[in-house]
Amino acid sequence: MTYVNCALVKDCVSLTMKKKKKHATDLSARAGLVFPVKHFQQTFSDGKLAQTVDEEGAVFFTGVLEFLVAEILALAGQDAVLKQSNKITLHHLPGLQDRRRYAELLERSKEEEEEVVGVAT
Repeated sequence: MTYVNCALVKDCVSLTMKKKKKHATDLSARAGLVFPVKHFQQTFSDGKLAQTVDEEGAVFFTGVLEFLVAEILALAGQDAVLKQSNKITLHHLPGLQDRRRYAELLERSKEEEEEVVGVAT
């Protein structure tokens, strides 16, 4: 039979039972966004657009802005792939200004989404 020193057991238990600190989460993390919500909220408040901006409004605006940037980058990425380039450059963004080219890219992305949905179901 083995005897254990009580003082050592208490130390071991106290070390393993310590509570972990909760890290503070910012608005962006809580909303699931990458763009900084607080930055846009402060920018609006500092400017002449509005005296106060509600947190919900800042989160909504940041979400919309993030969505638009993601869509533009996705289309520019498709344009880069069509031109057989590995990187998105400034030369791929003017392709989005041409209505025919933009419609073609949107149509291709729609077809790809339909293929993915068709495979998933």
